Amino acid sequence: MNEEKKPQQQTEETKKVSPEEIEKLHNIIKQLVERSDLCMVEDRIATYLKMLGLKFEKSQELNAFVVPYVIKTKDREHKHLIIVRTSGPWLILSVGIISKDDIPPTKTDDLYRELLLANHKYPEFSYDIDIDGNVGYTEDIFIPALTFDVFAEEFLSIPAAIKYFWETIFPSIIGGEKPRKTDFYYT
Repeated sequence: MNEEKKPQQQTEETKKVSPEEIEKLHNIIKQLVERSDLCMVEDRIATYLKMLGLKFEKSQELNAFVVPYVIKTKDREHKHLIIVRTSGPWLILSVGIISKDDIPPTKTDDLYRELLLANHKYPEFSYDIDIDGNVGYTEDIFIPALTFDVFAEEFLSIPAAIKYFWETIFPSIIGGEKPRKTDFYYT
């Protein structure tokens, strides 16, 4: 008896993506990005910032929008600079929170642990550090998905996370000393 071989059914676990399918997806993403002309994106960002009632300036040096933002806590005001820039197909929103120089070396590990726990506890938070060890916060948005609602949600998570840092994390780890500078560029 000569049995005809049936094609093996693929399950989600066994299905593999061919190089041709990967190339096809790559081309689709490339087309989406090309449709998102950078000038149009910058106009949209400026419009969205205005809709949120925020003051900002366009920095030619950074090739980004700089949004000064003041976070008021019980006893202080903390001035920060939120940077809004593009990087390939991504819109990046970032802000420096505290300089490495204002973090006592003996408290660094405890601070990093608290930041990671906050990232876990609050899914919208995304604290991070830069190459120099400064603590910041970064959000990103895939440009083809950029709408006002998405922008507002991601942008407004930044002041909430900064306020949480100053009211909860900073006092429990570092204590009452006021940092020297909080309005630095963080990219």
